[in-house]
Amino acid sequence: MKKSQRLQRIVELNANEEKSALQALGEAHGKKKDLQKQLEDLQQYQQEYKEKLQASSESGIKIKNLIEFKSFLSKLELVIEKHNKDILCLDQELGVLRKNWEKQHLKTKNLQNICDNAARKERGIEDKKEQYEQDDHATRMGVANGIRNAK
Repeated sequence: MKKSQRLQRIVELNANEEKSALQALGEAHGKKKDLQKQLEDLQQYQQEYKEKLQASSESGIKIKNLIEFKSFLSKLELVIEKHNKDILCLDQELGVLRKNWEKQHLKTKNLQNICDNAARKERGIEDKKEQYEQDDHATRMGVANGIRNAK
C-alpha cells in the first residue's frame, strides 16, 4: 500500500471525527435556539400575566388572589432566570464545541495537504520510472535496429 493511500485512510478517519464535532456543534445550536424560543415565550407569558394582574388590581382584587398572582409571578421569574443561566452555559459549551470543530477541521485540512503532497511525489516518481522505462525501451529498440541494419 502506498504512503498516500495510508495517509488517505488517516484523513478519512479524521474527517469522520470532524463531522462528529460539527454535528455536536449543530445540535448545541439547535438546543440553544429552542431554549431562546422557550425564554421568549415565558417572557411574553410573564408580560401578559403582569398586564392581567394590573387590570385586576385596577378593578379590585381579593388579597388571596393578589398573593396567588404574586407567587405565580415570582415562580415564573425563577424559571426565566434558570433559562437565562442555561443559555449562558450553552453559549460557553458552544464556544468549546466550535473550537473543537475548528481544531478538527484544521487537522483534516493539514492531513489532506500532506496526503496530496505524498500523492504528487508518488506520481512524480512513477512518471520518472515510466519515462526511464520508455527511454530504455527506445534505446534497446534503437540498438536492436542498429544491429539489424549493420548486418
